Amino acid sequence: MGPRWSIPFLVLVGLIAGFSLSGQDTAPQGILVLGEVQDIRLSTPVRAATVVLTPEAADRPRRETRTDQHGRFRLESVLPGRYRLEVQFLGYHPIDELVTIPRDGPMELKVEIVPDALELDPVVVASNTSGRLERTGFFDRRDDRTGSFFVREELREMAATGLLSDVFQVIPGVRVQHTPFGQPSRVVLRGGCEPALYLDGNELIAGTPVDEVMNAYDLEGMEVYRGIMAPPQFSTGTCGAIVMWTREPGRGAGDRASLIFPTFTRAVAGLGALGFAVYLAF
Repeated sequence: MGPRWSIPFLVLVGLIAGFSLSGQDTAPQGILVLGEVQDIRLSTPVRAATVVLTPEAADRPRRETRTDQHGRFRLESVLPGRYRLEVQFLGYHPIDELVTIPRDGPMELKVEIVPDALELDPVVVASNTSGRLERTGFFDRRDDRTGSFFVREELREMAATGLLSDVFQVIPGVRVQHTPFGQPSRVVLRGGCEPALYLDGNELIAGTPVDEVMNAYDLEGMEVYRGIMAPPQFSTGTCGAIVMWTREPGRGAGDRASLIFPTFTRAVAGLGALGFAVYLAF
């Protein structure tokens, strides 16, 4: 007959086993880093610029890439920490700036480099964007250059009072028609046609008052397509489409819960496996 183990001892061993397994999930995970390099004077994309991220920590790999024809670059699985960002292109002053890569991503870098003939300071803007935009293909569609795209920081600047109608009124080619009582009603594009409106991938009822949709400060991103340039999933007519994406609620709480719950479940699983092994030993 096998050895008899006390229940407190089994509980302790099971918890240790569970936490050991869960520790594998808490290791730093890399995030997606997206970026764009532009000429600071002309606001035009700089193609084939070299972009390098060199970590301060010795256990982080150095990352290097080049910008595409639209001046954009993409680095996947970048581990969190402090990095030295270097951007170089012939005929421009090189950039050498410190940036911090967060644990939650994606992260977006907007870099404006200065021609050698000018004496200006370069501009590097870092922003942490929602994973929803990446998952729904927002950045891939933006790279296709078939519409106008805006992320959270830009939308906040465009919304003077937080109303969604404020945003539409400053987008070129987009107008907001008002009711006889002065309230914003319909969104129309150039020529007076009414585009399809989408919120988180779902088409809204035609004629929905724009300020009844949501607050502009709760938007994570927006896509504006004119005419037949909308991608198939947002193409329901010939006028165009306006696609809005909301911010993901409670990301911080969700992250903490995702760490606690697997730890608990793995501990229970460890107890169950250990108990089954002891049962077989008898």
